[in-house]
Amino acid sequence: MKKLRITILYDRSPDQSDEKEHELAMAGTGEDAHHHLVEHLSKAGHDVALHGVHDDVKALIAAIESRQPEIVFNLCESFRGDSAMEFHIPALLEMLGARYTGSGPGAIMLALDKGLAKKVLAYHGLWSADFTVYPRGQFDIRPSKLRFPLIVKPLTEDASIGIAESSVVRNDDALAARISYVHEKIGCAALVEEYIEGRELFVGVIGNDRPTILPPMELDFSKAPDDKLKVYSFKAKFDSSYRDKWGIQSVFPEDLKKETLDRIGEITRTAYTALGLRDYGRVDLMLAPDGAVYVLEVNPNPNIAENEDLPNAAAQTGLGYAEFAEKIIKIALDRYRNG
Repeated sequence: MKKLRITILYDRSPDQSDEKEHELAMAGTGEDAHHHLVEHLSKAGHDVALHGVHDDVKALIAAIESRQPEIVFNLCESFRGDSAMEFHIPALLEMLGARYTGSGPGAIMLALDKGLAKKVLAYHGLWSADFTVYPRGQFDIRPSKLRFPLIVKPLTEDASIGIAESSVVRNDDALAARISYVHEKIGCAALVEEYIEGRELFVGVIGNDRPTILPPMELDFSKAPDDKLKVYSFKAKFDSSYRDKWGIQSVFPEDLKKETLDRIGEITRTAYTALGLRDYGRVDLMLAPDGAVYVLEVNPNPNIAENEDLPNAAAQTGLGYAEFAEKIIKIALDRYRNG
């Protein structure tokens, strides 16, 4: 790949500076995706700059217009710390005429609303658990079709925010309490769906017209007792001591039959294209004991830090991290050239 002028957008907290983040990246001590992209793309010879996004629209516009990057690597998942505003970043980039990696505003907005996304997926013949949505401040009687146990999730949050073992409820009192928690503490509508036990799989995708389905990864609770709920909670995702206690890790399953892998690939590809994702993404599935495959969530902007699931899955196909990042850039640039 020819050497490019690249700007990487990332979610910046008020106490971060682009200069310090760049130093961490080049020292190899950063832990986030923007650190790893800066480090590896710079070493590959690209001209890479960081721009952190928090609440300053004018600064973002100035950064794009003054530098005129040949491609923007968009990692932003929020604006002003609000994930509901994630889609505004690619929308602004489009208004500026900037070329960028990843899904457009429509796909991000659609995937963010898990209830609406499930309706679109159902139209395309994909299974998900029976569900209903409770807007903030509303709690009607549970629909009779919803059978306990149920799991209560924030409708418009990702990264397992608001999800704990207590999210799984077994009676109406517990259901009402958890919906109230999501409304009041998380500050958004609540998605209530039937809790499906099984094997939770994360399937990465790279590409557009003929997207490549990467090897699935499985969430493994190897040390957990049989009676422990296997919930990918916020603690399970981010608390290292909790993960160590229960042996929680992502592994590549070796026992899935070819017909199961083919079905997983077909469902993943359909979900990816149905919601309009592009360049790369991840589809989270549940493989039930009877072999049924349910779509849990479609993520158009997954974490692509070096140690995360999607880059790890890409490595199984022979892509080192720098090659993985450059492949995403090439796919995005080809999309604009062929557009």
